Amino acid sequence: MTKIKVIQVQDECIGCGACESTSPKLFEMRETKAHLKNSHKIKWKGKDAFITETDLITDAKEAVDVCPVTCIHIE
Repeated sequence: MTKIKVIQVQDECIGCGACESTSPKLFEMRETKAHLKNSHKIKWKGKDAFITETDLITDAKEAVDVCPVTCIHIE
């Protein structure tokens, strides 16, 4: 099965919860921000971010589409 990398720039997250609402298998709210489940911290384009590999391609694309600050990316 094909896997993709999902990246979330945590500092840009405004905590709206849209990603968790549409993709609860990938995201969960913790305190005031969304967190990418099963992820680890990386540097991405000079910013602190979290990354995970997943086969939940549709869920990831939906999260990207609903994020109002575009802090979720797919590679």
